[in-house]
Amino acid sequence: MTFKFVKFLDHFEGTFSGGGCQLPLGIRARIQGGDLCCEAIFFDGSDKPRFGTVSGAFHTPREAASALLDKICETAVKAFAF
Repeated sequence: MTFKFVKFLDHFEGTFSGGGCQLPLGIRARIQGGDLCCEAIFFDGSDKPRFGTVSGAFHTPREAASALLDKICETAVKAFAF
């Protein structure tokens, strides 16, 4: 599941500068009480990393990765909000 999850995120390398194996991205996933809990942190070269956390009963790795990617992008938008 974790490999499929990371592979899905790799398809969004346009969202992140560079992409691929050089992408400074850390992901931790675990099962807790029947839910998949995922945390990620992404360093984009700015002074503040992007991060996201999601948990739930996801049906596919794509669904979980999509939810996590949305959270990561939300923190980027909040960081640049005026």
